[in-house]
Amino acid sequence: SCQKEETPTGTNKMELGNTSSSEVSYRTATVTSTPGTIKGNKITQHGHCWSTAANPTINDDKTALGSLSEAKSFISQLGNLTPHTTYFIRSYLTTDYETVYGTEKSIITLKTGNPVVTTSKVDSITVNSAICGGTVVKDSGLVVTEYGIVWGTSNNPVLENNSGKTINGSGMGNYTALLTELKISTIYYIRAYAINNNGTAYGNEVSFKTKQAKTSPKVTSNEINVFSSSSVVLGGNVVSDGDTPVYERGFLWGDWTNSPTIEHYDSIIQVGAGMGKFDAKLIWLSPNTTYYVRAYAINSEGISYGETVSFKTDKLLADVDGNIYKTIMIGDQIWMAENLKTSKYNNGTDVLYVTEGNTWKGLSTGAYCCFLNDTSIGNIYGNLYNFFVVADNRNICPKGWRVPTNNDWSELQNYLGGKDIAGGKMKEIGEIHWKSPNVGATNSSGFSALGGSWRGDDGGFYYWIGQSACWWSSTEFDVMDAWLWSVAVNKTTFHKERGSYFHKNAGCSIRCVKD
Repeated sequence: SCQKEETPTGTNKMELGNTSSSEVSYRTATVTSTPGTIKGNKITQHGHCWSTAANPTINDDKTALGSLSEAKSFISQLGNLTPHTTYFIRSYLTTDYETVYGTEKSIITLKTGNPVVTTSKVDSITVNSAICGGTVVKDSGLVVTEYGIVWGTSNNPVLENNSGKTINGSGMGNYTALLTELKISTIYYIRAYAINNNGTAYGNEVSFKTKQAKTSPKVTSNEINVFSSSSVVLGGNVVSDGDTPVYERGFLWGDWTNSPTIEHYDSIIQVGAGMGKFDAKLIWLSPNTTYYVRAYAINSEGISYGETVSFKTDKLLADVDGNIYKTIMIGDQIWMAENLKTSKYNNGTDVLYVTEGNTWKGLSTGAYCCFLNDTSIGNIYGNLYNFFVVADNRNICPKGWRVPTNNDWSELQNYLGGKDIAGGKMKEIGEIHWKSPNVGATNSSGFSALGGSWRGDDGGFYYWIGQSACWWSSTEFDVMDAWLWSVAVNKTTFHKERGSYFHKNAGCSIRCVKD
């Protein structure tokens, strides 16, 4: 039904549909109406009127949306409302002769309250500062006049009882706060807050701990593993970086008995940087000798040392003849650092010594010789043995050691970087025991290969001392041949081969590997 005012005689009546409302807030509302029928007179103005009293008219608050020529829906935005208040609303159409109102609709605006605020995570924590923030999610119908962060060393800090607060602005949205003058290594609790005329609201609680003051690192000297007469593995552990990155760590070592510092000692091994465990291998040590070690670590605040620890290298390895050998750890293997010189099997039985070539080539049992049948050469470069010695179950190597298999040699080759470069890392440097040029020799492995040459299966001695070195593998190829491994003066390679003067009755060096 519709009401009309001052309806002139003879004008057409106008019908107006109902009013609907949506999006009612604290101070605003949106209303929509659709006129049912427009007849006769031109619509000069239309809109909505509202009041806190029933049956509002255009003399109350209203919207003026202009003329209207057809029946179509129209929307009004109602403003300046009072929160938590009942309003009555009617749509209206106005012609030159009358104003017609639609059916009355009532709404209640939202009740105001405290703001809604959340606390964000804490970043950039230092010994005395941190960065955090919050978000004012909702103002609850009243302007947020202040927001910020409140913090303290107890749970649930509030503005009335806190160790600090920030004021970061007003209104809605995200904000960031810098907390300063904090105590070192202290746990703090923070909450975002926001204030409107209704009251103060707090966000979720977040805790954090300020960092410790920067110090020099803390490092320990760990267990030392002795593997041979000349090689060990040292251990250390940076357990704290002092809140500053460790840019160098390592070991001081030597045969001193005091505890030297890095500024006054030259035997230093650097082992990377950062936190955690680290280790380093020492080679070229003297056998049966006591050494001392300190781990160290350095950051921008200074240097720290672990406790001084000691170790003693193994005694030199002896064979059944009493010959003494250096040993060396290479990767996970322990090798003799010299060629075998014994004249006896491990049970004390003599190995046949053969000098004459025709006798040598006809052998089918174990025998040995020296290159060119010169024992002075054998004392330096080791003896040459046929494969029958290698295959003998009486074992030519000292107790606990054996002639390496192809797998043993391959492991060594791979650890030293592969076939093409391993030989250079195995050869003794210089030209005392090698001819010139001793290509690529570094002996970085400590294997200390010497150019001891070999004896052919025909009984002849080939090439000269200093041109090549070859060692038996215990791995057979067939009934006639076995594998051997070699390096040469003019190459950096290390590889296996067989045949062509290297049948089982050829003479090659033996290097033993520890079981």
